[in-house]
Amino acid sequence: MVWAIAAAITTSAEAQKASEWLPGSIARSGVGHYRSSTWSLAKSGVANPSHDAVDLILAYSYKQSPFIQFTSPVWLPPRAERQCWQSLRAPNFRLKDEILKTTIPEVLLLDQSKRPPQLARAEGIFAVQTIRPSMCMMKDPSDDEASVAISAMRLTEFSRSQVPHLSPENFPVSLRNWQPLDCLAISYDRPSLSTAQLQTLRRWIASGGRLWVFAEQVSPSFMRKLMGDQWTCQVIDELELNRFVVSESGREDREPLSYDKPVKMVRVVAPDWRVIHRVRGWPASLIKPFGLGSVMLTTVGPRAWYELNIVRKREIGNIEPPPEARPHFRSLISLYHRPIEGPPLPVEALKRYTASQIGYQTIGRSRMAGILGIAGLGILLVGLVAGRLRRLEYGTWAAIVVSVVGAVVIGIMGFTRRSEVPLTVSTTQFLQVLPATQSAVTHGAVGIYSPTEGNGPLSMETEAVLWPDLKSVQANELVRVRRDDIHNWTWDGLKLPPGAILSATLSDTIDFNQMAEVVFSFGPTGLVGSLDILHPVDATRSAHFVPGQLFEDAVLVTGSGRFSVDVASDHSMVIEADDQLFGDQYVGGVALSSLQRRRQEVYRSLLARAMITTKTGTLHRGELISQDDRTVVLKTSQSTVTLDRSQIASIKWTRKNYPQNPMFIAWTDSVDLGISLPQEHLQRSAMLMAVPARFATAPIGQRVFVPTGMISYELVRGPTGDGSRIHFDKQMHQWIPARTDTLLVLRFTLPTAVMPLSINGGTWALDINAPGRVLTAYYGDGVGLVEIAEFKNKLGPLQIALAPFGQAIHVDPQGAILLALRVTNPQASSGDWHIRDIQLEVHGQVSEPVEVRKSMGFRGGDGQGKRSIYTTFAPGEFNG
Repeated sequence: MVWAIAAAITTSAEAQKASEWLPGSIARSGVGHYRSSTWSLAKSGVANPSHDAVDLILAYSYKQSPFIQFTSPVWLPPRAERQCWQSLRAPNFRLKDEILKTTIPEVLLLDQSKRPPQLARAEGIFAVQTIRPSMCMMKDPSDDEASVAISAMRLTEFSRSQVPHLSPENFPVSLRNWQPLDCLAISYDRPSLSTAQLQTLRRWIASGGRLWVFAEQVSPSFMRKLMGDQWTCQVIDELELNRFVVSESGREDREPLSYDKPVKMVRVVAPDWRVIHRVRGWPASLIKPFGLGSVMLTTVGPRAWYELNIVRKREIGNIEPPPEARPHFRSLISLYHRPIEGPPLPVEALKRYTASQIGYQTIGRSRMAGILGIAGLGILLVGLVAGRLRRLEYGTWAAIVVSVVGAVVIGIMGFTRRSEVPLTVSTTQFLQVLPATQSAVTHGAVGIYSPTEGNGPLSMETEAVLWPDLKSVQANELVRVRRDDIHNWTWDGLKLPPGAILSATLSDTIDFNQMAEVVFSFGPTGLVGSLDILHPVDATRSAHFVPGQLFEDAVLVTGSGRFSVDVASDHSMVIEADDQLFGDQYVGGVALSSLQRRRQEVYRSLLARAMITTKTGTLHRGELISQDDRTVVLKTSQSTVTLDRSQIASIKWTRKNYPQNPMFIAWTDSVDLGISLPQEHLQRSAMLMAVPARFATAPIGQRVFVPTGMISYELVRGPTGDGSRIHFDKQMHQWIPARTDTLLVLRFTLPTAVMPLSINGGTWALDINAPGRVLTAYYGDGVGLVEIAEFKNKLGPLQIALAPFGQAIHVDPQGAILLALRVTNPQASSGDWHIRDIQLEVHGQVSEPVEVRKSMGFRGGDGQGKRSIYTTFAPGEFNG
């Protein structure tokens, strides 16, 4: 009983002490979401009940990972209180089901000048959200209609509709604290955000976030500050509607919407925005890409997007009827309500490249040649002496001894070099310059090799987000992630495993002084381009950013192909027909060095997806995570699969849906993240940089050559409507074998930068295996199909010159050319015919805009049913 009373008294005293020093305990802040392995924001109220100023440390942790603390310094004058915010990374919670769970964070207030240093301790409770997409909103206190519209959106996919509210006071300034959030809705009239908060919100959207703006409530001046030049909307006027119809792509709902209380609408003119819905001909919902993310506007009040389910209210007995999304709202939800996609380059590929940069240098060729030369000379001299002494058997034994001595020398030198691997910090980054912005996002991998066991500390002088893999090296030993007053980060107590590599992931965002893009122009032999050097806006980042002076193993990737790019010292570029890369080739050249082979592996992970067929016929598609002599690890859309290499029949590579727009990608100088260790160490770094590419409009009269990688194609029905569209898998970009007679009509699309184009010549190339078949090639003249030539029993490459028909080939205003191939089997041959590849390249001259005919239909077999309109196209309409 005495011990129980004493324990109760002690607990009460500790609670009183905690309330004195930590009156605010620990509470959620920022976007209000806490998800496994992401950074979030927490806050605590700290007080100083003493009569002296104090320097303290706030240390946050989770109960699931108490040995990882996130600390920051706190200075308090006598008898003062303040609010403190701290970034902390959630552990992997490993929740079993997709429902709302909780976790317990704790905060310690430490005074390092005292023993023991702990002044107070407090716990809190955070909700762990496992469902995605995650969402929060900023709204006026009285704006309940916007909250109901968001609840209707959430209830279309989830059983819960709770959405945290984000206030300007808790608005995160650091981008790392936005990691758990996918979607944000704003119905605030004029959110009072600072310049730093606006910049962070802009970076979050550009990094992939999705923003929903209630345009009838949010001030256009706020959007202009947020989006800059990308805000192209102009408000015309406001009106109130009692009865209206929401139309989508020309379709209207069956019944108009009627309201006793009018619904507010703002009428806007929005060039460069994609309109989804209209009301009375004016945009009601519209969306625009912003970097990797998007901004969605609704110009009609929230009540136009949901309805209250009165029937459901009677069933469940709720006081308030639950909201339901109207049919036209559901199509909008599918565009907006989605999780942020991960980076296109798997971090595993960056980790492999990072590890390959750590190692020792092998014995050089000259030194190896010298050792072998001396050994050979020794064997020769021994042989000559043995010959003179007529003891050749001694020569044999002497040669063996000399060879063994040479091998031992080489082995000792190799072992010595291997044991000389110093403490090394290796980084590999993938930097994406975001389209139509002045920002870039980067993610990457860090590898730290230590020949002996060490304990750091590891420091970083930038705001980049770094997280080491602690599972295998840090078992129940305290690590403190310390942030100082100038936002530098230090890892105290981080163990460096001896003779092994400690891996870490990183991410960062950089703002530049200008919008970056590579501009290419078409010429008589191909393309020429140039790139300006980029400089960060933040002066503190300039010390850690090395402008790209040297670009190596560069490629230009379009939706139709990829090209090797030779970049000169002045950053000028030239691309010709021979520079196109085919198949599994991602780096130019015939004989690749070991460095180029490693770079090609990274390119393959970025641009291609593995398609593995096992010996049992099972097909696996996904991202290649890792491979060795025994296993291959593949990440599919559903899970991670480990395959035994002995059971794999074949590995093929198919095109990824990246990039969606032309992109210049190259290896260049790395961004210095300011990572350092107290011991002397070696730094190795590499960076793969992706910059949007744009094609300038060719001047009138310019002769141009358009290579095959710049021309896309698809199967269409054709003028007669009997073209087959089932023989090409557009998603996998592969042709499907067939046996039946078929007409293939291909619609090739030229770049808009060379339009309008008068074709002078070109080559249509096919790689086809058609045993026993008759192939008939055609071109489109704007009315029908005209025969070019006939081929029989073709096995392999086939090239068709277009020069004799150049002027007759019709190019429509959209840059489309029709070429067709009819496959027939008059001899009833057995077996499939199969197209392996199709390519087209054209020569031509940019012509004057003329009155052209835009065909709205094709002439059938009876010559009837033709309908055309005539339009004069101005020069600006062909700008790409």
